[in-house]
Amino acid sequence: MNAILTRLLKPTHLEYVVIDQDFLIKEVTEGASKFADGEGQIQGGMDVRDYFPELFGLEDILTDILEGVQPNFDLKDIGRFHDSAQPLYFDLYIFNGNEERMNGRGNFLVIACEDATQRTILAQKLGQVANEYALLLSQLNSNKNYLKKLLTL
Repeated sequence: MNAILTRLLKPTHLEYVVIDQDFLIKEVTEGASKFADGEGQIQGGMDVRDYFPELFGLEDILTDILEGVQPNFDLKDIGRFHDSAQPLYFDLYIFNGNEERMNGRGNFLVIACEDATQRTILAQKLGQVANEYALLLSQLNSNKNYLKKLLTL
């Protein structure tokens, strides 16, 4: 696809990798490398699992999507911790590309990557606050029961 047209049609918050039936990378957007495991740019012709090890063990699911047995597959809240000060969380959306732009050479999978860092960190903080609230409530009930015992003596 024309590079300018691709930039115009691609949502700005999504990056993607296009792979073939052998899981080899055929096309990749410039920003997709930030989601990859390891350093450096994603290289075309390489196995996508080298960059996204989360896909190991999912080969049957990926094949089912390629064959149209399953429409799509999502992986949520994947974490990358290259820089301990700035964790990266992202979601993967995998679907059949079946694109004519690939010169009619069969079906292709599109793996879209969406940054979910803010959402995931917020959810973690919310979970922590909920746990702290539950602990405080438990302590309050314990104190209440203790006071009842004291008053009934």
